[in-house]
Amino acid sequence: MPEEWIGCEWFDYNSALQNRSCVKNEETVKIVRLDERSSGLVYSEWSHRLCQMEVEFDRTTTLAEDTFEYWNCASELFGKEILKRPNRLVLWKANVTDRNCVVTSVNNLTSKSYLPGGWLSLVVCNDVVALIERRECVILEFPLVWTDNVQKDDRHIIRLYGAETEIHIEFNDATPKTDFIHACQFWSHKKRYFIRQELSSGNCHRIRTGSYKFSQYHAEYKNCVYDGRWRLGRPHGFGVLTYPDGKKFKGYFNNGVIEGFGELSVPVAKPGSFLSTTIFYYDLPEASNDPTIYDVYTGCWSNGKISGLSSVRWADGSTYEGFMKNGLRQGYGVKKWTADGQRYIYVGGWKNGMRNGYGVLSSNKERYLGMWNNDVKHGVGSVITIDGSFHEGTFEKGRLVGNGQLLLQHLLLTRCSHFWRCLSNVTNPDLYFND
Repeated sequence: MPEEWIGCEWFDYNSALQNRSCVKNEETVKIVRLDERSSGLVYSEWSHRLCQMEVEFDRTTTLAEDTFEYWNCASELFGKEILKRPNRLVLWKANVTDRNCVVTSVNNLTSKSYLPGGWLSLVVCNDVVALIERRECVILEFPLVWTDNVQKDDRHIIRLYGAETEIHIEFNDATPKTDFIHACQFWSHKKRYFIRQELSSGNCHRIRTGSYKFSQYHAEYKNCVYDGRWRLGRPHGFGVLTYPDGKKFKGYFNNGVIEGFGELSVPVAKPGSFLSTTIFYYDLPEASNDPTIYDVYTGCWSNGKISGLSSVRWADGSTYEGFMKNGLRQGYGVKKWTADGQRYIYVGGWKNGMRNGYGVLSSNKERYLGMWNNDVKHGVGSVITIDGSFHEGTFEKGRLVGNGQLLLQHLLLTRCSHFWRCLSNVTNPDLYFND
């Protein structure tokens, strides 16, 4: 012990250890007494768990035997090679050739075959639901599978939904219908060590998350890849939709339709090295491994088109902030762009994507304040140039016509009935009235 510690008042470890030993001995006695009292309960609990494990093991063995039997009997079925997997268990099955088939009818409303056919087998596995028909094999992968109970004239009908599929299944009794629903709910329990003897009853949650690539037959999202939230086989909630041409939408969906806030990125071109030095790309994102540049549309979407207050950033550096309707600029908005070495900014009204109504167009050399129609100056307006001249009059299709007024430094010219009156000689004043 260091000398400076001698004589100091320190914690009495000897007394503490003695007290701790007494407490430990008392706790040990209590634990022993508790073990004597609860030994019967522990034995009973573990005995019950072992019985459950035995039942679940027997059930798993039965499923494995049924799976083996199904693959042997389904050797002649169409699509068996696609469906058969080493880690796939058959939980429920029905074959049209069974003597006591529990399924009365199966109607595939989204069949891609134009030829008449009929169902041969309906099987629920631990990861998919498969409908085997004469000319087609429909495979629905969990978790993007939903069951919806149909109440109709005491008939036992279920609607089965997938990402692009809707199948109506009618059973001959309520019992096989319930068994089918429970088998379809197994996917939510498959990460557990044992298969539950009785799966939870009731409808499984309808909002799910998954990734899916749409087929070439889909009406809206042909060959697109969607990753996000789903409900009853349709995108619903937040998700990311990637198009085959590289477009990508990040935002919200409602019942399969783009609806709500989102951002659409449209690839344009691959920039050259000179773009990194131009001043017009200061507001673009930092360089990444992806050399593609994009037109970016951000705002609220309705029925698949951007509508409401929006922001657009084009790949060439142009921007627009304002209101849009059905994908076109509509209402009040501000657009900034560059052309012929000049920077332009327009603040005013829009209609069907074109400048319309009152607006102000400013550039490096002049500013126009007045009316617009179909994206050209049309109506009463004024032009102020950088050298201080002022033009006022009526514009028609971008040109000043009729009565007008030109104000230069120390000079005022008026135009009436195509005749000019001025205070001094001016050569060719029409130059000031051209667009």
